[in-house]
Amino acid sequence: MGAFRIYDLTNRSRPRLVQQCRFFEDSTPITNIKASPDGKLVLISSNDSNNIIIMSQRGEEEYNVYGFIQFCANVLSACFINIDGVTRIVAVLSNNLLAGADAPTEATSNRMEPIPDREANPAYRKIDKGCVLAIANWVTGDIYITGDDKLLKKYDYPTELLMSIDFKRVP
Repeated sequence: MGAFRIYDLTNRSRPRLVQQCRFFEDSTPITNIKASPDGKLVLISSNDSNNIIIMSQRGEEEYNVYGFIQFCANVLSACFINIDGVTRIVAVLSNNLLAGADAPTEATSNRMEPIPDREANPAYRKIDKGCVLAIANWVTGDIYITGDDKLLKKYDYPTELLMSIDFKRVP
């Protein structure tokens, strides 16, 4: 549990382990892995953690871990989105928020600390209770959320700071 393995499948009958990483505690499973459509980044998260790990998807960069973004609640689902030519991450959080952040373009100086807010530019917006899955259209920038009610809802990219969210108001 919690181990991320990268294999070279050039010879499919004999896959070769290229790299293995452990991002979470032993009992914390990886529940979400997404590759960016532009072929540059991979995000890794767990329902039991408030962190999203971002790493390179390219072999020539040796699958370098760029760092991690720490949100205010556990990450239920996350994916990449392209808005105005900038690769961003959107995530459904366990506290009924949709979070957005800029994806890093290179490794941070200290990968043991979260990517600073001044670089990640996190933003939030309230979403309906019970939402668990984020789906983004890379081309149009549309964000769709679904959950317990089995309805597919379209949301705008988050723009509010966490401290300005009114948890008592309807989304």
